[in-house]
Amino acid sequence: MIKVLFLWSIMLSTLGYSHDARMAVFRISQTDSQLQIDLSFDIEDYHNSLNLTEEQVTSKQLAQYLNAVTDWRINDIDKGNILVSNLSTIGDHYHATCTISTLKSISTLDISNSFLTGVKGHSNIIILDLNDTFRDFRMHAKRTSLTVSY
Repeated sequence: MIKVLFLWSIMLSTLGYSHDARMAVFRISQTDSQLQIDLSFDIEDYHNSLNLTEEQVTSKQLAQYLNAVTDWRINDIDKGNILVSNLSTIGDHYHATCTISTLKSISTLDISNSFLTGVKGHSNIIILDLNDTFRDFRMHAKRTSLTVSY
């Protein structure tokens, strides 16, 4: 009986997706007059979604993709391009450090974000640590924009 239960547990564990949750995490904080975005996302989802090889993924390529699929408005002012200063891999994920020029004081933040929303079940988790306030949001294919007021 134990052998049968063991075999069933092995068979059931191999069904379903290869990862539990498909998501990218954007941790956003402010330093002086910059937003710092620490970004983590799945390597396989990124490669498959954009039809890229590992060699094609660079800081420049990621910045181009981020600038194409995200839009940041701070205090009703469109902000410039996202700069990616560091891109590394840890396990099955890419980790990137990104920055956006901003104002010293943030009263509203509008984010449009369709990063990897073509991947079935993908979510973008937005974690804001701004103005001594911690807030988090889930964005996905049906919710690609949000406005946060401080």
